[in-house]
Order: sequence, then structure tokens, then C-alpha cells
Amino acid sequence: MAFELDEFLQLQQGGRSQGEILTALKEHGLTIVEAIKASRSLFGIGLGEAKSIVTSHPSWSETAQAARPFQDALIRTFAMSTGGQDTVMKAPADLPVADVVLRVFGRHWPACLFQEEGEASYHVLDDQLLWLSLTDSAEFFVYRDAEAARQWDEEGFDASDPNSMLYFIVSPSDQAGRRPREVTLVCGELDEEMLRLIEELKSGFEYYAAAPAIKEAA
Repeated sequence: MAFELDEFLQLQQGGRSQGEILTALKEHGLTIVEAIKASRSLFGIGLGEAKSIVTSHPSWSETAQAARPFQDALIRTFAMSTGGQDTVMKAPADLPVADVVLRVFGRHWPACLFQEEGEASYHVLDDQLLWLSLTDSAEFFVYRDAEAARQWDEEGFDASDPNSMLYFIVSPSDQAGRRPREVTLVCGELDEEMLRLIEELKSGFEYYAAAPAIKEAA
């Protein structure tokens, strides 16, 4: 990948546009996940934005339509590229997962920021519009605080602070709305604190599933 990246850097330095470089990535036989990783380095952007520009580019549109395999590959690649781990949990089909995630993690990270995948904006916990839009969140990031968001946006993964951002992927509900949904949490390191938070989140799924208020809000 290093040799290939040097080649694309030369294209960029030669004045080729972002779209032309994305086309070149496809023509050189990169996988869609490799193209996302290359785009992060070439254009100095975050994971969500890199995924958005690659999957929306005409050269990659047909590949991107294979959503589930792509999503699984992205999760694995993200975990490997950060040296991190992914944990899969189950949540009731009708539970607003992102809502519960923020309720649980917000107790430990009161200054945390929420970012919907594919969006550039961040939301703080006291943003009322945020809580109204969480029902259908299927892929999102939770940053410990504003400094963590800045670090990830400008520099990417920091091995000295591996759990400053968490990446969540929520599987869609089945048509009958009965089958539990898979919730994948990707973190930098499964240390003692993160293991405790994961157990608390699992308990939160059970607790809020029985709480009328949150289900009515959904």
C-alpha cells in the first residue's frame, strides 16, 4: 500500500482533482476499503468523510451497493488500522440504540460528542435536536470530548489514547420487528474501563427495553 500511496501522491502533487484520483484508485485495482484508507491519507479527512466521498463517486457506486459485505469489511479494517477491537452485542429490535448509548456513555463522558456517519457536524448532549433524531441512527461515532474529536479529525488514531472515540454500527431490524439487532462497538483497546462500559451498555439495553418512556420516544 505504501508504494501505491506514493504513486497517488504524485498525481495529487501534479494537480489531479479529487475525482480523478478516486478514479485512479479504482483503475489501479484497490478494494473499496483500501480506497477509503488511501483517501484519508491523501485528502487529510476523517473516516466518515472518506467513506462518503468514495462510495458516492461514480467509479465506486456499483461496488458500494453491496452494502453489507462492505460494511463488515470496513469494520474489520477500521479495527485493524487502529489496532483495536470490535465487540458485538444484542439489542431489542424496537429500541433506539443510539439514544441508549448516549445515556450510558454520557454518564461517564459528560462532554462527549455525537457524530452521525457521513456527516461533518458534531452534537453535544444538551442539543435537543440530537435526541429527536437518534431513532434511526445505524452508524455513528461517539467522541469523549471536543479535543478527542479534533484529534481524530486532524491526526487520526493516537495509540497513547486508544479509546477517545468509539465507532458503533447497528444492524437493521427485520420486517417483523422481532429479531434482536446486532450492535457492533469498535474501540482502540479492550481495557478494564472499556470492558466495564460495555457491560454497562448491555445492562442499559435490557433496562431501557423495559422503560416505557424511552420506547414511546422512539
